[in-house]
Amino acid sequence: MRQASLAIASDRSRNVGTGGVMPETGSETSWPSRIGGMVRAWLDRQSQRHALSQLDEHLLKDIGTTRIEAALEIKKPFWQP
Repeated sequence: MRQASLAIASDRSRNVGTGGVMPETGSETSWPSRIGGMVRAWLDRQSQRHALSQLDEHLLKDIGTTRIEAALEIKKPFWQP
């Protein structure tokens, strides 16, 4: 009985923060999944940089950046982190 409860606890701890789904690791991930993840990251960056470009001086100051720093980030291509 104790071994069964330890096994269940172990399974749960591996799923923490993943919504109950085991994350795929590098060697188990198919290339279409990796490409899809990369495209999602590119779209997220593009969206975040566009949102950053819309902020005024007051909001930039609130997030701790300057117009110059924001401009440098906005100019980056979508594939560059």
